[in-house]
Amino acid sequence: MLSWYAEHVYVLPWWAYAAALYPLIGLFAMRLARIFGEPDPSAFILGWPLFGLAYLAVWGTVGAGWLLGFRETPPPLPD
Repeated sequence: MLSWYAEHVYVLPWWAYAAALYPLIGLFAMRLARIFGEPDPSAFILGWPLFGLAYLAVWGTVGAGWLLGFRETPPPLPD
């Protein structure tokens, strides 16, 4: 089972997983601003850019990986 996983699933580098956390950080900051009464402008100022940058980082990583060939390709057909 592990050998199948190693052969068929591409493991992203650590920074790709880190980039996926940025939307959660931005949304968490905005949620905290709503929980504590008045919206804190700093939370919104920090939250939305982090969310936008994370969106670009995640899809940029996916797109770059696809363009650079970090995707599973089928084995060549036998002659």
